[in-house]
Amino acid sequence: PPPGSPVPPPGPPSVPPSQSPPPTTTPPAAPPVFNSAAAVASALTEIDTARTTSGAGALEVDPVLVTAATKHTGDMVKYRTFSHTGPDGSSPYSRAQSLGCWTLSKELIARGRPGDDVVGALLRNWQAGPALLSPLNKSVGVAAQLDPATGDVYWTIELAWL
Repeated sequence: PPPGSPVPPPGPPSVPPSQSPPPTTTPPAAPPVFNSAAAVASALTEIDTARTTSGAGALEVDPVLVTAATKHTGDMVKYRTFSHTGPDGSSPYSRAQSLGCWTLSKELIARGRPGDDVVGALLRNWQAGPALLSPLNKSVGVAAQLDPATGDVYWTIELAWL
């Protein structure tokens, strides 16, 4: 530079705006990983361990109850509701009866995040815990489904006297 002119600061040469590199963007976060079958299997193991410890005995997985739980869980995810009442106005009992189960005793619903100890929370609940541990209940159907838009996991547990 000519004498008396300002000296540019050290560092990389400036780039005119038209030649600026494109702005960097952070890629969208990947949806949470959730394996429904593994989560359900783990939940069933946790329920049966608690029941065996309490003297109630293990539950038998009933395909009719699994179907009822799966349908209701899917509806809660699809309609983003958290209720025992289905989008068609159905109740836990009417859903079970429509599938041929006349001995439904309790439906438990839960919502959490992948990895949450849903069964542990239900066992500590003043209503759900006694239902899960009741020796009167003999059969179970469990379903869990991830809502990919929110990352929430919806759960339904159907218990019956079958």
